[in-house]
Amino acid sequence: MLVVCGEPGIGKSTVWEAGAGLARSRGFAVWSARASEAEAQLSFAGLADLVEGAGPGVLAGLPVPQRRAVEVAVRRAEPAGAAPEPLAVAAGLLGALRVAVGAGPVLVAVDDLPWLDGASAGAVVFAARRLAGADVRFLVARRAGRPTELERVAEPAGVARVALGPLSFGAVSGLLAARLGRALPRRVARQVFDTCGGNPLFALELGRAVLEHGAPNTSAGTGAYVIWACGRGP
Repeated sequence: MLVVCGEPGIGKSTVWEAGAGLARSRGFAVWSARASEAEAQLSFAGLADLVEGAGPGVLAGLPVPQRRAVEVAVRRAEPAGAAPEPLAVAAGLLGALRVAVGAGPVLVAVDDLPWLDGASAGAVVFAARRLAGADVRFLVARRAGRPTELERVAEPAGVARVALGPLSFGAVSGLLAARLGRALPRRVARQVFDTCGGNPLFALELGRAVLEHGAPNTSAGTGAYVIWACGRGP
């Protein structure tokens, strides 16, 4: 398992997406989900995204009870009675991954892992515990902090963590020029850098504010710059 971690806006999703793309180029089937706070309470929302990466024959290769449970859970089939048991759904995910690796390696990639809804997270952890020896890899992104349950389950097979740090002044200047379509004056770029602390997302927000409103004429330090950029200053 590879874990990309760092503070908000530091570029975790960009690195995660690049990793998933690299895996595809090397022949992996990529089952991916971008978790979000807004969907964290929607049962099996993440699982629905993950199984989109399965080929058309993967679910068809499952035993009927497991296939039915997964299809109902992800709203691909109408329920015929009571909601499927979480164990049946989790077993279905495990079975689907085992079927999929028969055609080649699989990467399970989850961005913002802690926001993955509980039902989907439980199914993924259940499957990960039982995939020893199968060519299934995991790529996840999360904020810095304590390891998740999925990471603890994956520890015996190996977990590598990449902590992303702030960008350099040169990297921030290059990012601003590339994303904004023009280079900022060095003095302004330095103000942006000093204020954002090397955080690329914050740097872009400040850079866009500069282009829209012009650079502030202030000597009050980075605190005043932040207030101005957020539209709360004079």
